[in-house]
Amino acid sequence: MTDWFESNVIANNVRLHYYRTGEINNPPVLIVPGVTDMGIGYSRVARALANDYDVITYDKRGHGYSEKLEAGYTFEDHAADLVDLISALDVERPRVIAHSGGAAAAIIAAANDPDLMAGLILYDPCWGSGWGGWENTCVGMSEWFNGVVSLSREELTTKWREENPTWTEEEITTQVESKVQVSPHVVQTFNQPEPRWRETLPNIACPILLLTGDKDNGLISQDDVRAMSSLWPDGRVVQIEGAGHMVHHDCYEQFVESVQEFLNES
Repeated sequence: MTDWFESNVIANNVRLHYYRTGEINNPPVLIVPGVTDMGIGYSRVARALANDYDVITYDKRGHGYSEKLEAGYTFEDHAADLVDLISALDVERPRVIAHSGGAAAAIIAAANDPDLMAGLILYDPCWGSGWGGWENTCVGMSEWFNGVVSLSREELTTKWREENPTWTEEEITTQVESKVQVSPHVVQTFNQPEPRWRETLPNIACPILLLTGDKDNGLISQDDVRAMSSLWPDGRVVQIEGAGHMVHHDCYEQFVESVQEFLNES
């Protein structure tokens, strides 16, 4: 991330690489990436928020420039990393934006400590119902993951450009870099039980915004969107037309507008 501060910190006994921009006296916003993604994959969103917020994003364990362990890729592991990262950076009650598998970790962290976050944005969380259930999702994602990590940088660039013609060159480049850098051990993510969101959501005290797309490659079904709406104490849903799983790339302007509106209110 050009002109951004970046460094490493030990959180939950793991070395995590993080990026930070904006004024540190502004309200903190922490972005939790999805599976296989690096923090730089969210740089366009982070820049849009940097004038008003202290924006932090990071490479999760096994991703990017963070420590690559041979094991320890459960949602609970990532949740513990997130809690310790917030503490290590001395950030008080951040608003958290969490994507896909990052959302599964964030809800655990938020439910375990009601005072941890001032607000939580979940977008296309990886419940798997949009792919026909958790078991089908794990099989499909494992196959996708193993296929992606076997490709060269050039092959990945061609693949992402062909599959995502509306994305910017920066978005293509950061996606490719994320896949080049991810550890093959991260495939263990797809060998664990379904996230326990039904049990977890009722225990989250902070306001929640759920962002979904309307394309058929999202990980969450409309049935589970309705179920989430019945479980959380304080939440709302925004569906962004034309977006799939990568909502922040597919419909950047609508995504940022929804995020900024929620952050201004929470």
